[in-house]
Amino acid sequence: MQPLVEAARQRGDAFVVESRLERVSPVRVAFVQDIARTTGGHRTTCVKARVICAAMNPSTGRPIMPPAELARVFNAEGAPAPT
Repeated sequence: MQPLVEAARQRGDAFVVESRLERVSPVRVAFVQDIARTTGGHRTTCVKARVICAAMNPSTGRPIMPPAELARVFNAEGAPAPT
């Protein structure tokens, strides 16, 4: 998926980058990112992206359950359980 670019960068702009994890399935996660320009007291979305990832077993090339470290992140941040 191509990022949606809604506003061009200009000199002196201030930006906010928000990132979050979403569980897509038992073996896939999505990294969701929004980048917004906050110059002049206004918030304008510049870029939105959603990247789907999966942990892979290097021996078989097949997806595996995410590592325990990632599961702890989901539990701490209240991400939805897999469907």
